[in-house]
Amino acid sequence: MIRFINTIFVLLFITSCGYSPMLAGKDYPFIINDIKVEGNKRKVNSLLINNLKNSISKRDKGEAINKIKYDLEIITNFSRSVISSDSKGDPTTFEQNIEVEVIIFKDGNMLKEVTIKKKNTYNNLEDKFELEKYEDNLIENLCYNIADRIMTILSNV
Repeated sequence: MIRFINTIFVLLFITSCGYSPMLAGKDYPFIINDIKVEGNKRKVNSLLINNLKNSISKRDKGEAINKIKYDLEIITNFSRSVISSDSKGDPTTFEQNIEVEVIIFKDGNMLKEVTIKKKNTYNNLEDKFELEKYEDNLIENLCYNIADRIMTILSNV
């Protein structure tokens, strides 16, 4: 019974405080015309493009007339390194680094250049398949955060 009351309280609190997902209801004063991406990891590049397009294109299909039009050039650099090893030399801790350089253009003129760096440190797993799935999930989360940061930067240009 207490758990039921707590659940009802949490649901009422969330709906009362105006909760909404980060990128779901934002109406941005701009659109992204063209995105050029270069980098050493295809998955990072495609995730960034998809996250940027998904966050803006669903709401702005017919409303692009009065909006600022930006072009982006994105250069990504992904690296994965071993942070620590056990006495046998087997890795115990890894680190993923994603560095993204974003160059913002408006009407062919460069407006701003920003570098965004994100990293994750995580422990090794015995099951290599699970480790690969976990690493992919971490990359997806980092790319989502980077895309959100790019959208925030574009909102403040």
